Amino acid sequence: MSDLKKLLDSEAGKKLSANKEGIQKIASGTDGQKVMGIFKDENVEEALKSGDTDAVRSAIEKAAKTEEGARLFKELKKLINV
Repeated sequence: MSDLKKLLDSEAGKKLSANKEGIQKIASGTDGQKVMGIFKDENVEEALKSGDTDAVRSAIEKAAKTEEGARLFKELKKLINV
């Protein structure tokens, strides 16, 4: 089972999947747009399609090191009550 599949099947993944409105609100904000730019630069979409979890993990780590990414991940964390 891939790391992404494990995440999506986890309790946290289920909570995120159930809160699409909250995720869309976060993603459409300034911080979300900055993180999406990083993901685009890092070709995350292609990495997800090909199952390259190392590339996805690297992009997430890079985004989390920015102020915007840290705030975004903090908001996501609130959505899943972790």
